Amino acid sequence: DKIMNLVGELTLARSRLQNLKAKYSLDDLEETFTQLSKLIEELQYQVIQARMMPVEQVFNRFPLMIRDLAKEENKKINFVLEGGELELDKSILDGLSEPLIHLLRNSVSHGIESAEERKKVGKKEEGEIILRAKREKGRAIIEVTDDGRGFNLELIKKTAVEKGLITEQEAQNMPV
Repeated sequence: DKIMNLVGELTLARSRLQNLKAKYSLDDLEETFTQLSKLIEELQYQVIQARMMPVEQVFNRFPLMIRDLAKEENKKINFVLEGGELELDKSILDGLSEPLIHLLRNSVSHGIESAEERKKVGKKEEGEIILRAKREKGRAIIEVTDDGRGFNLELIKKTAVEKGLITEQEAQNMPV
């Protein structure tokens, strides 16, 4: 982070130098300024690359958690990790762990049904949870999907109304 801040300061200093060069017509400095600009750009690129880390460094914490949760809940779950090679800035990765823990816990606890329930509705006993990282249109997307029962929209609406998050009228007008 400190190196990145220093590169930012260096970039600002380069801009000030460019303004001075233009103001005082210092053509003799053109070659040096061009070389300095290239070096600063390369340094900036290398610092950004150094901060990039594969998402698998966060993802690899979860298989054991899923296995333990599945055992606690007496559920059979196949946990799939995809796209672990996708690289993101370290600061973004640092913020991913807690939200993913929450989503994955919900998927195990509320999404995936028991083996008996799954059999009753014609599903295989083992549920599947997928944690996927991918690039799409220049963006990184991290998603959690499961083949569980899905959301009970009516229950969600009822709870939202009870908690005062939406009105009864708003709940009725929501699209399905």
